Amino acid sequence: MALQSNEAAKAALEAMMNVEQWRDKSAWYKDGIEKGIEKGIEKGKVAEARKAVERVLRKRNLAMTEAQAAQLAACDDLDILERWHDLAITAATADEALR
Repeated sequence: MALQSNEAAKAALEAMMNVEQWRDKSAWYKDGIEKGIEKGIEKGKVAEARKAVERVLRKRNLAMTEAQAAQLAACDDLDILERWHDLAITAATADEALR
């Protein structure tokens, strides 16, 4: 009798662990991981672009106001940050750089 219970339990567990059942969920999981990695890479690029703008402004002694610093900190658009970096290289003021 115990042998039959063990076999039934084994069969039930094997059915729950059926690989075919998890195939779609596995693809969904992998897709989520890939998107998470891409998002993390993008966040890293944005953070580095912010630092680059700050560094150029600081090296050129172009002080930012609190509002400008907040504007820079709030920006998460890589294209805008790259434009600000390029402008900061030649701008006469921080205001000119952050347009």
